[in-house]
Amino acid sequence: MGIEYFQILLFINFFFLSVALLVVYHYAYKLRSELRRSDNLRKIAEKFQALFHSTTDGVFQCNRTGRIIVINQAGGRMLGFNSPDEVVEGGYRVNKFLMNPLIQRSVVKKLLLGEKINNLVIEAKRIGGEMFFVEVSLNFCKYDDEKIVEGIFRDITRRIEIENQLRTYSERLEEMVKDKTREVIRLEKKKRQMESLASLGEMAATVVHEVRNPLSSIKISLTSLLKRKNLDKKDQLSLKLATEEMSYLEKVLQDLLNFSRPKDLKLIRQDINKVIVMTLGQLTQDFERANIKVKNDLAPEMPLVAMDMKSMHQVFLNILINAKQAIGRGGEITIHSEYNPNKDSVLIDIIDNGKGIDKKHFDKIFHPFFSTKKEGTGLGLAVVKRIIDAHGGSIDIESSIGEGTKVHLEFPVD
Repeated sequence: MGIEYFQILLFINFFFLSVALLVVYHYAYKLRSELRRSDNLRKIAEKFQALFHSTTDGVFQCNRTGRIIVINQAGGRMLGFNSPDEVVEGGYRVNKFLMNPLIQRSVVKKLLLGEKINNLVIEAKRIGGEMFFVEVSLNFCKYDDEKIVEGIFRDITRRIEIENQLRTYSERLEEMVKDKTREVIRLEKKKRQMESLASLGEMAATVVHEVRNPLSSIKISLTSLLKRKNLDKKDQLSLKLATEEMSYLEKVLQDLLNFSRPKDLKLIRQDINKVIVMTLGQLTQDFERANIKVKNDLAPEMPLVAMDMKSMHQVFLNILINAKQAIGRGGEITIHSEYNPNKDSVLIDIIDNGKGIDKKHFDKIFHPFFSTKKEGTGLGLAVVKRIIDAHGGSIDIESSIGEGTKVHLEFPVD
C-alpha cells in the first residue's frame, strides 16, 4: 500500500514536471522566435536608417508647429549643420530657413485642405545666412493621432544658376539675331537705295549735260547785256534777276550731281578741327554781314580722322549755311568738338539759336528734294548724310520750333 502510494505520487510529480517543461519549452521557443523577429526588424531598421541617411536629397518630418523632429544627413548638411541631431535637438522650426515666411502659410493652408505640394521651388537660407534655392515636395499625414508633415527637398541652386545663364545667353542670342536681321534689312535698303541712286545718277548726268551748256550760254548772254551802258534801271534789274536765277539753276544742277553720283573718297588722316576752321574762314564775311556771332569751342589735340578733305568741307559748309539761313540776322552759332575715348570717336556739335525745325519734319529732313525753304533744293542735308555715311560716321539732329537746332556728328577714329 505504501509503495503504491509512493509510485502514484512519483507519477503525479513526473506528470506536472513534464507539463512544466513543455510550458517552459513553449515559451522558450516563442521567445526565441520573437528575438529572431526582433533581430530581423532591427536589421531592416538599420537598412532603412542607412538608406535614409545615404540619400542625397533632404528628408524630414515636422510637427504641426513646424518644429523639425526628424531629418537625414543630407538635409542637415543642406541647412548648414554638421549633424542632423543638431537640427532636431536644437528645436529648429521650418520657417527659420525660409526667405519668405508667407510661403509657409500658403503651403500649410494647402496641406490642411488635403493637397500635396510637388516640386515647389523656393528660396531658403542656411543656418549661417547663405542663400540657396530648393525644390521641395510635402505631404500631410497622421501617426497615432499626431499630425505630421513629411517632406523631401534638394538643393537646386546650381540648376537655377545654369537656367539663368541659359536665359541670359538666349536673350543675347535673340538680340544678336535681331541686330543681324536689322543689319540685313538696312543693307537691303541701302542696296535698293544705291541702285536707285545709280539710275538717278545716270539720269542726272544726262539732264545736266543737256541743260548746263544752254544755261551757260544764256548766262553769258545776260552778263553781256548787263554790261551795256544804255540800259534803263528797269531792264538792268530784270537782267540782274535773270542772272541770279541762272546762278541758282546752276547750283541746283550741281547739287543734283553731287547727290546722285558716287563719291570717290580720298581718305587721309587729318585734323577735323582744321577743316572746321577753314570752312568758318570761308563764311566769315557772310556771318559778319548777318550780324551772327560764332563761338568756337574746338578741343585741342584732337586725334586724326581718316577723311576726304573736300567732301568734309562740303559737309560743314552745308550745315553752317543752313544754320545761317535759320537764324536770319542777329544770332549765334556754337561749334564744339571733343574726343570720346569710350567709343574712340570724334564728336562735333553745331548749335544755332535760329527758328528751329518742326518735329513733324524729322523723318524727312534727310530725304532728297525735301526742303522747308522756298529757295531750297532739298539736297543739302541729303548730300551731307551720304558723305557722313561714306566716312562710317553718323548724324543726328535735335530741334524745336523757336529754340534753335543742334546738329550732332560722330566719326570713328580708327
